[in-house]
Amino acid sequence: MIDKSLNYGRHLVKKFLKQSIPYTKVLDVGAGNGSDLFLAQMVNRNSDLHALEYYPPNISLLKSCGISVSSIDIEKETFPFDDGSFDIIIANQILEHTIELFWIFHEITRVLKKGGGKLIIGVPNLASLHNRFLLSIGRQPTSIKSASAHIRGFTKPDMVCFVNTCWPGGYKLVKWGGSNFYPFHQLSPNLWRRCFLPWHGDYLCSLKKTANTMMNLLSFQSMKILKPTFL
Repeated sequence: MIDKSLNYGRHLVKKFLKQSIPYTKVLDVGAGNGSDLFLAQMVNRNSDLHALEYYPPNISLLKSCGISVSSIDIEKETFPFDDGSFDIIIANQILEHTIELFWIFHEITRVLKKGGGKLIIGVPNLASLHNRFLLSIGRQPTSIKSASAHIRGFTKPDMVCFVNTCWPGGYKLVKWGGSNFYPFHQLSPNLWRRCFLPWHGDYLCSLKKTANTMMNLLSFQSMKILKPTFL
């Protein structure tokens, strides 16, 4: 169930989009109802919007809004786009639901433009204040549970390490921020939230793809390191 009181970092997505101008072609991986794509269109009216989405009602909604939609299994199938197709790729609140993270990042990196393409990521923060408290009393963190759609936990250092290890020199961290200082997300002032940035419920970052991206594609199922691929 989606907590409608949470904004899922969309104020930061909008900020990162503004910082990425000029751009034209935008892809949202796991687009949902298209909220992030509509932000991209709000920032740049000439945006060419594309979505990867698997849920039929969302597909119908996106198509009714004039968004180009491809329905694929992002953990198994090749993204149906040419190399270097997109100026911006958004993956907000989707990676925590996936197993084959390496494959997804392989495809994202393949279709993102070299030397300036931006990747905007948003994930629940395993090191958030409320998760720390729950662990301290022997309870399971809300961002990753056995009986939940969230099967991965992320922190800022972990995400940076993942990207730098698998794509050495391939991405540069441009900006990062936190959203939803749960359980005080509706009450806490901006200064309070900024003071405790690493403890927010969600972690968002903007990454810039360099011209010399080298990718070590790993299969999370087999754990075999494949031959590096230069994009």
